[in-house]
Amino acid sequence: MAISGAHIGDHANAANQSSYTWTAAGGDTDLAANKLYLLGVTSGRGGGNPAPATPTVTQTGVTWVKVLDHTYTAESDEAVYVFRTIVGGAVTGENIVVAFGGTTMANISISLDEFSGIDTSGSQGSGAIVQSLGNDGADSNSIAVTLSAFADADNRPYSATRATDGFITSFTPDLDTELYEVNQDGNNWAHVQWDSSTADNTITVTPVGAAAVDSWGIIGVEIKVASAGPPQTGLVRVEFS
Repeated sequence: MAISGAHIGDHANAANQSSYTWTAAGGDTDLAANKLYLLGVTSGRGGGNPAPATPTVTQTGVTWVKVLDHTYTAESDEAVYVFRTIVGGAVTGENIVVAFGGTTMANISISLDEFSGIDTSGSQGSGAIVQSLGNDGADSNSIAVTLSAFADADNRPYSATRATDGFITSFTPDLDTELYEVNQDGNNWAHVQWDSSTADNTITVTPVGAAAVDSWGIIGVEIKVASAGPPQTGLVRVEFS
């Protein structure tokens, strides 16, 4: 079985808030049963203030679990987060709330993406995630993260990126499918991608327009394919005359 992926919806907000509500509209926060959902979240505070370790994500009827949070070492007020879930029954029309524990942030972006053909073992998608890793840098266009060699050639990579530079105009994805790209506030960008065809453990994304990005952070994830299951067997009828 091959993994397939799709972008379900997204939300961006440049207001200074400690909690951001993504109001459901037109199915953009809907979840179907037994599929993996990844929530790529990027945010920052500005002014050199440190970002909180992890926000909480709430949605009625859903338990969102952190895959990884990565606060930049170069710019401690910027961060990227990835959350996961699998639900047993359809969830429709429910808002998504990302709250930072009372800490006021300067902006946020959220991308909701769906994957089928994945390992559904464990709870809230734990069996579908093999590994994750974050990386960051400053004054560079080399946005990249290298995961360990994939456990299965049918597993697939995903990444969520935040980049800060007023000269960025777009991104060139390294993986074959761009899921989301947004300019949050004129200076901060978010980008999400995955690869539908290769088990590429070196994940990059190239910003267009900036000679050297002021700061960036990226999280890479390996998504696990569903098991093929036991081989099919059948009965053979033998007749004797």
